[in-house]
Amino acid sequence: MTEPDEAILWARERAARWQDENGGEAGPSYRSGKLDFLLGEEVEGYRAGQAASAERIKALEEELAKANEPQWFYDDRAADEAQSFLSAEEAVDYAVFSALGPLPEGTSILEINTSRPCPSVWAVVKIFTDEEREARDDDEEYIVTLCATEAEARALLKEADQ
Repeated sequence: MTEPDEAILWARERAARWQDENGGEAGPSYRSGKLDFLLGEEVEGYRAGQAASAERIKALEEELAKANEPQWFYDDRAADEAQSFLSAEEAVDYAVFSALGPLPEGTSILEINTSRPCPSVWAVVKIFTDEEREARDDDEEYIVTLCATEAEARALLKEADQ
């Protein structure tokens, strides 16, 4: 129960007690349910304010979620954002096989930019040689690990090189 609801119950109990103590007549401050009416208005105002605040908070949360969700990804080496993709993985695939010059075999770090003002996504890309693919018994030409920061990507690259 909220505080305004408790206040109404308290006022009603007090009015009933007054009526019992005074032979069934309400005291001057409780006549015609005036106190109930005034408290009811307070409660409705309180509830309307709470509802408006909750709606505003929800709208702000939705805006924030949209602002933090990149819609397009593109290779940092691209001359413009014309080669943009729906996911960071697609941008990496483009970078690995692009006309910009394919990434060399081995492990590389690639910065994937976003179209919104959000931090870049960092990709650690391991491109396998033919011998490595045969040893792995796998057709995958590369594997990708996405990182949130450049430092995280560099640490992963350092681990891979050891």
